Amino acid sequence: MEEKKKGRVKELYEQRSRDREPYLRRARLAALLTKPYLIPENDVPLAEQDFPDTWQNIGSKGVTSFASKLSLSLFPYQATWFQYSITNRVDKDALIQMFGAEGLQQIEYNLACREEDIRKYTETTELRALAAEWFEHAQVAGNVLACIPLTDTPMRCYGLNRYVVKRNYGGAVQEIIIKDAIRPSALPEEVRDYCNIQLDDEDKPVELYNWIHQDGKRWVMVQELEGRTFPEEGEPQSGYGAWETFPFNFCPYIPMRWRAAYGEDYGRSFIDDFFGDLYNLEVITKAIQQGAQISARMLIGIKPGAQADPMEISTAANGSVITADFLKEVTPLQIGKQMDLSVAEKLQSKLEREISLIFRMKQGIQRQGERVTATEIQELVQDINENTGSVYALFMREVQQPVIKLLSRRMELLGKLQPIPDDLFDTSIVTGLEALGRSRNLQKIQTFIQILAQNLTPELTLKYLNAPVLIKEVMTNMQFDMPGVVKTDEQLAQEEQKAQEYQQAQVMSQYAGPAAQVINKAMEQGASANNNQQPTGV
Repeated sequence: MEEKKKGRVKELYEQRSRDREPYLRRARLAALLTKPYLIPENDVPLAEQDFPDTWQNIGSKGVTSFASKLSLSLFPYQATWFQYSITNRVDKDALIQMFGAEGLQQIEYNLACREEDIRKYTETTELRALAAEWFEHAQVAGNVLACIPLTDTPMRCYGLNRYVVKRNYGGAVQEIIIKDAIRPSALPEEVRDYCNIQLDDEDKPVELYNWIHQDGKRWVMVQELEGRTFPEEGEPQSGYGAWETFPFNFCPYIPMRWRAAYGEDYGRSFIDDFFGDLYNLEVITKAIQQGAQISARMLIGIKPGAQADPMEISTAANGSVITADFLKEVTPLQIGKQMDLSVAEKLQSKLEREISLIFRMKQGIQRQGERVTATEIQELVQDINENTGSVYALFMREVQQPVIKLLSRRMELLGKLQPIPDDLFDTSIVTGLEALGRSRNLQKIQTFIQILAQNLTPELTLKYLNAPVLIKEVMTNMQFDMPGVVKTDEQLAQEEQKAQEYQQAQVMSQYAGPAAQVINKAMEQGASANNNQQPTGV
C-alpha cells in the first residue's frame, strides 16, 4: 500500500507537464527576446544558470513599463480599487424597519471603513511590488500562478515552468500542482525522519510538490516530499504536515492568464501577438551592431612586394613622414556597407517605434515631428486604453476579484478585520474597465459644460443645471470620496433657515427703532399726566 503511493504527485505532475509543453516552449522563446530569467531553459537554480544576452532592450523595457502601468491601474496607490455596497438581494426597506435609517447609514459607513482598512493593509504588504512581477510573467508566458496565503506569510509568484494546471471547458480551475524546493534545515525534525531526509552541511534543496485539488466543496492541498506524502491517507494528522483545506471561494492559489482560450488549460501571451516584430528587431539589431563593430576596426593593407615598411607604418607617430606610395601600396580597410546598414537602421527604427507603441511606451506614442499636439497624444492613449479592454475584463475576473476576497479573508483570520456576512454586500471593481468608463463620462461632462458656457449666459446655465446632481456625477466619475467637502441637503436646509431668520431679524430691526421711540414717548406722556393729577398736601 505504501509503495504504491510513493511519488504519485510527482507522476501526476509529469503527466500534466506534457500538456503544458507547447505553451512552455513558446514562453521560453518569448523570454529569450525580453527577459530570459523569467522562464529559464531548464530547472537548474537561477544562480547556477548563464542567461544569454539580448541584442536589443526594447522587449525588456517594454515588458517592465507595461507591467508597471497595469499594476498601477489595477492596484492604484493611495486609492481604493474596489467598493462595497449593500447587495440588491437584501430588502433595504426591511433593513430600515429593522435598524432604522440611521442603522442603515451605519452599515454603509462600516462598509466604507472596511474598504479603507483593506486599502491601508495593502499598502503595508508586498502586493503591489509582486503584482508587477505577475504581469511580467503574464505578458511573456501568458500564464502565472499567484499565491496569497491566508496566514501571515509572504506572497509568492510561480512561473509557468514551476506549476501545471487543469481546467474544465468553462475555464474553471480543477487542479494545480506546484513543483517547489525546500532546504532540509527548514523542515521540522519529524518530517525529515518521516521522509528519510538526512541533514548535512551542504543543505541542498529537495523537491517539494504541492497538489491542490477539489474535494467536494473545498480545496485540499497535499504535499509530497522525496516521494512520500505527509501524512499518508488514513493516518492521524499530527501537528506537522496536516493536509491544508480551504473553502471553495478562498483558494490561496490564483492561476492567471493573459488571454483565455476556450477549452485550453493555459492562456496565450501578449508577446505572441507580435513575436515576429521582436524577432526581426533582434536579428537586425545584431547585424547592425556587428557591422558597426567591423566598420570601427582600423586595418591597413600593404600591397605585397611594396617598398613601404609595415613596421614603420604601424609604429609611426601622428604627423610622421614615411617613404611610401600610399595611393598604390597602402590601402585602409573599407567595408562599403553604409547603404545596406542605413536600410537596416531605418527598419530598426520603424520596428522600435511600433513595439514601443504596442507596449504603451511614451516614445512609441509620440510621433517624430517638429510639433506634436496634445490632442494627438490624447487620442493615441485613449485608443490604446480601449484596445486593452479585454485584458482588463479578464484581469478583473481572474485577478482583482480573487485578490480582494483573499485579502479580506486573510485580515479576518489575523484579527485585523471584523467578519461580516458575505450575503449582505456586493464587491465591485472601480479600476480597469470601470475606470475607462468613468474617464469617458467625465470627458462628456466637461464637453457638455464647455458647450453650455460658449452658447449660454452664466445665469441661464445655472438656471437649467441641477448643481447637486452634476457635482455628484463629477465626484463619482473622479472617484473622489472625501466626506465634508460638499454640503449635504440637511446642511443647506439649515443654512437657508438661518439666512431667513437673519433676514427677518434685519427687517424687525428696521422697525424696532421708530416703534421704541413711539412707545417711550407715550410712556413719558402717561407718566407726566399722572404727576399732574396727584393731590397736593395741606
